[in-house]
Amino acid sequence: METSLNLPFSSITDIELSWLFENDCNNDFLHNDILKYYLDKNKLLLSELDFQYVTESQFNSVLGSYKNKIELSVFHLNIRSLNSKHRVLCQFLELLHLCFDIIILSEIWSNNIDYYRNILPGYTFYYDLPLLSNVGGVGIFVSNSLCHNIVDTYKMNFVNVENLWVEVLKQNKKYIIGGIYRHPNSNVKEFTSELDCVLSNVNRRKTPCVLAGDFNIGLSKIEVNVDTLNYVDMVLTNNFTPTVLMPTRITSKSCTLIDHVLLCRRKTNGGHQNFKW
Repeated sequence: METSLNLPFSSITDIELSWLFENDCNNDFLHNDILKYYLDKNKLLLSELDFQYVTESQFNSVLGSYKNKIELSVFHLNIRSLNSKHRVLCQFLELLHLCFDIIILSEIWSNNIDYYRNILPGYTFYYDLPLLSNVGGVGIFVSNSLCHNIVDTYKMNFVNVENLWVEVLKQNKKYIIGGIYRHPNSNVKEFTSELDCVLSNVNRRKTPCVLAGDFNIGLSKIEVNVDTLNYVDMVLTNNFTPTVLMPTRITSKSCTLIDHVLLCRRKTNGGHQNFKW
């Protein structure tokens, strides 16, 4: 039986894709509420973000002009069972002309998870599994070329949230990397409050940070959902930028932006330092 990774358009046909752009989901692509909210908050912030859909070959083509400028490379994927899709993951990564420094996987599930420590040679695998079910969990593969260690300082002990934090050192620069999975049945308001404490703690350290995962909070609904609005405001207040601007899960019936990559760059006297990725 063949399986596929849950990339945005992987489950729909070309005809269904055309329909999405021509009908109801057109608003999610071209008039995304989160884009308008960013623009109102900070035009400079919006101009710095560069997010687009690309194929593997397009990624490799674009990579050529950036490869020597990348400060830290981070890849996130909601894999929905590492047990069933580990081979497809390896095949997909083989197609890309970049060995990522960090690979964050959400919804790894707990089935046979310890067997997959060595599927990516040259990486060390860490994970945090759900306590109440087999579904959920988060894992991080860290390149062995980086000095790194697990840090519990930022760990959220919150029901129905798995999270993992790693401190890495690359070319004498320190970074904080977080991976997270929030189960959809947990309280968004309480989660936002807990995450606020963590992000403010990270921000005080003035160390660049990347936090990625499946948050199950639809950013495209920012204008109609007060909990989503409060979540985004909290993220921005703590000097983090939600960098994913378009839907990350697309079917013939829906488009959702629930997988987030949050970036906090360290400050310098002249403002933010460039953080190529």
